Amino acid sequence: MQQNQRFAQTNVNKLAMNNGGMSSLPATYNHIQIITAYQLKQLLGNFVRLLPLTINKKPLHHRQVPTTFSSSIFASNQNQNKEETTLIWCDKNIDIHDDTKKRTELLQQVNDYILICSNLDTCLEYINQIKTEKLFLILSGQSADEMIDKVHDYKQVDSIYIFCINNIKYEHYLKEDHEKYYKLVGIYTEHESLLRAIQENIRYLIKQSQATSLFEQDERSMRNLSSELHNFDAFRAFKYVLLKTDYDREQAKREMLETCRNYYRGNKKELANINEFEQTYKSTNAIHWYTRQTFVYRLVNKALRTEDYEALLILRFFINDLCENLRLKYDDLKQRQEQLGSSTVVSYRGSKLSSPEIYNLKYNIGKSIATNGFLSTSRSKHVANIFAKKGAKRLGVETVIVEIHVDTTKLTTALADIAEYSDYPNEQEVLFDLGASFTIDNVTYDEKDKIWLVKLSSVSEEVLTNDIQTLLKRCTETEMNLLLGELLVRMGYYSKCRKYLENLFDLYGNEHEYMAKIYELIGWSYTDEKEYDQAILNYEKAFDRYSSSNRWEDASKVASDIAACYYGKEDKNAAKTCKCNHHDDKIVQIYENIGLTYRDDGNYVQTIVYFQESEKLRIKYVTFWKERKAYTQCLIKTYEICETKITSQEKQAQCLFDIGHRLLIDDKDYAFKFVSKALEIRLLVLKSDDVNIGFSHYDMAACYKTMNMFDMAIEHL
Repeated sequence: MQQNQRFAQTNVNKLAMNNGGMSSLPATYNHIQIITAYQLKQLLGNFVRLLPLTINKKPLHHRQVPTTFSSSIFASNQNQNKEETTLIWCDKNIDIHDDTKKRTELLQQVNDYILICSNLDTCLEYINQIKTEKLFLILSGQSADEMIDKVHDYKQVDSIYIFCINNIKYEHYLKEDHEKYYKLVGIYTEHESLLRAIQENIRYLIKQSQATSLFEQDERSMRNLSSELHNFDAFRAFKYVLLKTDYDREQAKREMLETCRNYYRGNKKELANINEFEQTYKSTNAIHWYTRQTFVYRLVNKALRTEDYEALLILRFFINDLCENLRLKYDDLKQRQEQLGSSTVVSYRGSKLSSPEIYNLKYNIGKSIATNGFLSTSRSKHVANIFAKKGAKRLGVETVIVEIHVDTTKLTTALADIAEYSDYPNEQEVLFDLGASFTIDNVTYDEKDKIWLVKLSSVSEEVLTNDIQTLLKRCTETEMNLLLGELLVRMGYYSKCRKYLENLFDLYGNEHEYMAKIYELIGWSYTDEKEYDQAILNYEKAFDRYSSSNRWEDASKVASDIAACYYGKEDKNAAKTCKCNHHDDKIVQIYENIGLTYRDDGNYVQTIVYFQESEKLRIKYVTFWKERKAYTQCLIKTYEICETKITSQEKQAQCLFDIGHRLLIDDKDYAFKFVSKALEIRLLVLKSDDVNIGFSHYDMAACYKTMNMFDMAIEHL
């Protein structure tokens, strides 16, 4: 709710990129949400009618080993874990200072992130911190006696392995009621068999993370398209824009490898893989590298599943190649299917789902779902069945076979047979590109085989293509790097947005025409965080560049944004003191500088005199209400630009409407003047059923209501 209020109050003005200034009323005005939805349409057309006004994002969990544990716990990597899994070796008899190096090298053959613990309580405390990874826990025999009952039912613990000299001593754990220690995979006395078991289960887990992304209700990677008709997947928009941004391939490759080397430092196996990638990688073998169990496969899947935008920016060089490879392979697949006289491709996916997840599927039969990441399936139902029965056992979890029917004449998302590139060709893998969408056709239970069968079919072209094509059209009209920054701020990733945009300074240079837009977007990100001083600073830079190049429509919009920032500052200060405030005289000076640029026709001398006199009158005692007056004047000056510099009557009406809308609280007389003028123009130039006429009538009713003229208000409703 709070995010919606912030969005409505201070950022609505950013949502119509082709209109002069947007509304910025407090969230208590319910109709602001209607206007917001309309302005979103203006930005990205029908595509963004599905973009959420706010993103319910869960912050990624940044886990690190607490310094207080340094004597009893060793971590192979002090960075945030970028992979899906963490491997923990817990042995209370181990010497952290002497036994870790060789043991770490051994374990890193199957997993990068390793923790070695000698204190059982410390190990438990650490496990409790884990939020975004699955844990593979190795317990020594003695540690198992003390730990297994404590950790077994932790959700983040995927599987448990006992490593000891005397396996007979601990076999009773396997002989217990199988439901009690169902996560215990086995008891091992040799490293080779232990590592083989862990490696197999890690591979299975990563594969499963792709499949469950279709169904898990608490995952961001699930998308129920039918229930989100007004909330399009912003991540998909990010994907399309990300893959269309221009970049230097060699530089992007160097940056990716440098980041990976820094992350995997100390991991000999992965550093060797990185060196091999650097020396041998070609854009045409992206599929082969993805199918290998190396750093690329793991980092890409984790970044996609958790929607780690910063990681995706670093990895986009490889993701772009992989998507292009799949597209080309999909063209080949369609040709083969055409030669066979059939457009249908059937593939399967083995999975494990909880009862609530299965019920959710049954409840949503006929609706559409989508994934964020790449989705791995198999041509073989037998292979899918093997995968479905693999992995650690789970209480309340049932085996599921997902059967996917694809009509290649309708599916717009690419898929490809990739067995020839895979290290596991017998799996007959079929890989779907990012964002594959399906309709849930049927969910049944096979009593004989004790397995659920979920049937999905590819979503028809008509369902998705209109939205996608609208975005692609928008992509051709807007610089991709700027649109990517815009999407980041829309999704609420403000610091990442600023970091990304600041990197564009070197790309474009200080005098480039895009610099104005970059400063505007940075200002927008600060506005969302209510850092109004920083927002104003960047908006002013944008304003100077727009006005110096006679881009008056953009200049008026930014001026309106600055006014909204002052409005936000006033509200914030009023909330703190509940009385009129004295503000720094610098604020007033900024108003005058803004006002100075509003004067058109080159009459700057008189403008300077006018604002300097105004500043002298207010510089000593600037109260809250006087600033509201300045805010009103700022809006009026905004319209002066629109009136003289913008020739389109429709856009003039939009500017009038926005100003009047903002003034409904502070200056009812001015509000009525602007709102009524906007309606007058719209009735002349727009079709009678245009939604903008409805908005104007709504605000006319609001004006009459504030004047207690209820009969007149009703006429406009």
